[in-house]
Amino acid sequence: MNAKDEIQSVITELYAIISGPAGHQPNWKREAELYLPSATMLRTTIDSEGHPQATIMTAAEYPENFEKLIAGRAFYEVEVHNIIEVFGNIAHAFSTYEAWGDADKTVFLKRGINSIQFFFDGANWKVVSMIWDDERPGLSMDRKYLTQDFKRMPKYLKRHWNEGRGDEYNSWGACWWFLEVDANGEVTRQAELYENGRLLRYSAAHPEDEFGALAEVSIDTSDADYAEMSQGDFEKIWSGS
Repeated sequence: MNAKDEIQSVITELYAIISGPAGHQPNWKREAELYLPSATMLRTTIDSEGHPQATIMTAAEYPENFEKLIAGRAFYEVEVHNIIEVFGNIAHAFSTYEAWGDADKTVFLKRGINSIQFFFDGANWKVVSMIWDDERPGLSMDRKYLTQDFKRMPKYLKRHWNEGRGDEYNSWGACWWFLEVDANGEVTRQAELYENGRLLRYSAAHPEDEFGALAEVSIDTSDADYAEMSQGDFEKIWSGS
């Protein structure tokens, strides 16, 4: 097995260890064997004012941090793409992941990147450090960090309309449009959120109603009027949460 294959094996096991149904007990003993004793981890977050925050911990402290955060809920984190680079006894991986709240991948939680450094100790590749960040409003995944299949997956866009509807529902106020757009620019899901809180949703299963309809025109995803958003943020709007 070459170095990249060995590193891939470690990455796959890291995700598998922390993934499982509600009440799952990760094999922390095995996880510790994948790290150098001095390894560090850094969880990045953004506070309510948009300022970057960092929680730094040792690999030995991570289990307690993880269990407090997950609180016994079902949690599945899977790698969808990576870029592994190796030079001598050092290596780095940019590992793109998705997190789900169920094994069937119907409850989307987040998507982000783990930046992982490795050291070859003469027998095994060990994790030296890991730092990660998640998509959020204003931060969407660059397509180079996704597989070809994911590059063909939908884009998620939003656009603000300052004017009202101009019809009998004009009192609803201005509106945000949230769109799921396929690789051909066709709108597959469309959510409209008005100032008064009214949420309209259209898809192939519900293409129209008395208030409106699913857009039939192709969308130019490079149009400056549209801003890209994460799938997770779109799903929150779609679900009304």
